[in-house]
Amino acid sequence: MKYKISLAIFATLFLFSFPTKISSEQCVDFTRGNQVKALLSSMEPAAWMVNDGKEGASQHIVNAGSSVQLLENVNASIRISADNVTVDLNGFKIKSSDNPVIQIDIGVKNTVVKNGSIEGDGGNAGIAIGKAARAVILENLIISNVDVGMAFNGTEPNPIECCKVTDCLIMDCDVAVVMVAANKCVFEDCQVCECGYFGFLLEACMYNKFIQCKAIKVGPADIAINAAGFASLGGKDNLFYECMAEGVCKTENTSRWCTKAMGFWFGFDSFSLAPETESKIINCFVDSIKAASFSNAFGVNLDVRLLAAAEQVGTADFNLPGNELGPVTSVSWSPQGTHIAVAIPGTGEESFIKVYQFNGSTWGEIYNIPLGPSSAPFVEFSPDGQLLAVTYDGIIKIYRVSDFTELATRSGEFVGAKWFHCGRMLAAAKVSTGTVTDPDLTVLVLEGDKLITIKDVAIPGVNGGYALDISPDDKYIIFADRESPINLHIIEVASWTVAAVLPSAGAAVAVFNPVVCCGKYYFALNSGRFYEFDPASKTISLLSYGMTNVGTPIWFPNGKYVVYKTFADGQNQVFVDEFNPEENPSPVLKLSYSITRDDVVIVIDVSPCGRYVFIAYKEDGEEEDPDILSTEVISVGKTVAQCVVENTRVANVKGGMCGIGIIGGGSCNLIDANLLYGNCINASKGVFNTFCDYRYANTHHKPQPLENLSFSNLACSSQTCCSNTVC
Repeated sequence: MKYKISLAIFATLFLFSFPTKISSEQCVDFTRGNQVKALLSSMEPAAWMVNDGKEGASQHIVNAGSSVQLLENVNASIRISADNVTVDLNGFKIKSSDNPVIQIDIGVKNTVVKNGSIEGDGGNAGIAIGKAARAVILENLIISNVDVGMAFNGTEPNPIECCKVTDCLIMDCDVAVVMVAANKCVFEDCQVCECGYFGFLLEACMYNKFIQCKAIKVGPADIAINAAGFASLGGKDNLFYECMAEGVCKTENTSRWCTKAMGFWFGFDSFSLAPETESKIINCFVDSIKAASFSNAFGVNLDVRLLAAAEQVGTADFNLPGNELGPVTSVSWSPQGTHIAVAIPGTGEESFIKVYQFNGSTWGEIYNIPLGPSSAPFVEFSPDGQLLAVTYDGIIKIYRVSDFTELATRSGEFVGAKWFHCGRMLAAAKVSTGTVTDPDLTVLVLEGDKLITIKDVAIPGVNGGYALDISPDDKYIIFADRESPINLHIIEVASWTVAAVLPSAGAAVAVFNPVVCCGKYYFALNSGRFYEFDPASKTISLLSYGMTNVGTPIWFPNGKYVVYKTFADGQNQVFVDEFNPEENPSPVLKLSYSITRDDVVIVIDVSPCGRYVFIAYKEDGEEEDPDILSTEVISVGKTVAQCVVENTRVANVKGGMCGIGIIGGGSCNLIDANLLYGNCINASKGVFNTFCDYRYANTHHKPQPLENLSFSNLACSSQTCCSNTVC
């Protein structure tokens, strides 16, 4: 092959038979209608003629600057090896089994190919451009019956640059456009249709713009493939503006299906596993995405990749103001990834909330919040990262993160206040007040400097609770009571009634998976067990027993990985498991990391994008020496960084078990404004992102016009994105 698809993860592309080819009539209704039909209708091969008078050649080589024009349909290929060449197909078709049909050689500059149809034999490329080529213009072309429609074969030392592709249709192919190390190119008003794997696939490309382009009916070419309308992997500052991905892997053919189906995909290149950075998806539309596996249908996927092994980023020890403090009870990482709050109890002296600022490799204390004696303080940042809730000794306090000023206080025998994902509401369990008719949990809202009760809920037969968690769509609360043995109650928020009960759960902490699949909810216990809750049947089912001696499980945003601490083989360890109940009800261990101290209680939290794990534990000081807070950060994953998704509509996302509208990790992944969801069957409609919650899905503002989207002025600077975000 003279063209190249270098992505290792698509190596299976050529291992399967390709799909049955479609007729031209199946795509024409999407764009240029009669023009497309005219160019593709009944073109019989004939001898060809160009303006230099040559006839009948199987390959025409243009080795000097000239203008080449077809006078009729031809069976031949063209190789352009000189600068300043224009090939005008003149409304006719060039057809060949040569690979490619039209070759633009290495280093060639100022080439134009326009106005006609290019047809292959199903296994070749339509147009292939060699490395270091510049200023290639492709316009008003229809490319069909090919393996790859357009192949931009640059290399990082010798990229292809400054090309422009306009008003082109590529169909009946496996990958419509492959760009490797191609920079500063513009695609405008282009469409791909009926592609087996990818519409537009970029790897290690920078500063490209795709304007009003469409990828329609992409995949599946075969079984167990990845497919996407638009994919940019390991590149930088690429812009997709007013583009549409529709019908990715949406097929009723059960013999072909997608493991992962995506409208847009920002990920990692196959050369160095470098992440996509600073790229944007603006004013786009995604519709009808379908995959066969758990949590693998995405409207937009801003990728997270686990490392092969956990890596230590650094350690830091901090003297504590006391010598009789208890073990760390709670850790919370802010949604922006910039702050970490640690709760340290003190039963005989003051307890503290320590706040550290994290910059990616170091962290230092910026605030110390004294609380008075408390046995188990609990901290949690709000979903927008602007507030910090602290619960201790039955009291809830709210602090403003910008300066950690106390905004509101409420007493009431509260335990472990948790934020809802939408708005400034919290729910908190309540300690027993004496009778089973007293409220067991309270829902509050922050209004100004007051925490106001919205609802008190008394659970039948229950006398107080230990902890609770809130489902990702805010529809359910899971509540651990104080009975012996402990029972778990799932409460429907709409009716404030108990939907299901897990008796004798054997755990005081349950945490919802952030993804809702097929209308079902998953949760993990600090006993190491995993469960499924089906609201339709109001049943709770055990999926796996898991491990013993585990701490609070922390989910990755995509719901596919869970991080927890455990005590195994005589030492403290941090484990990262893969969770895929469709394939295996038991989580599969992917990463482990051992802690040097085995005689301490460790508490962990994962950064919002799933890249880092923060580890904290208290060491007793000798005699009169102060206790020490020991901290450690390990890296467990890689993420795309500083990518933007704005004014983008996502609808009809469906996976084998679930789909996700928009999901992201990394720093400054802005998902903001006018995110509209409709008919997301078996899909979570939530926005999963480093610092974006549901409220922004209802934020409306005028879409940004194209002239305002220069690469320099599209830095992370909006109300939901902080330029110093670290993830």
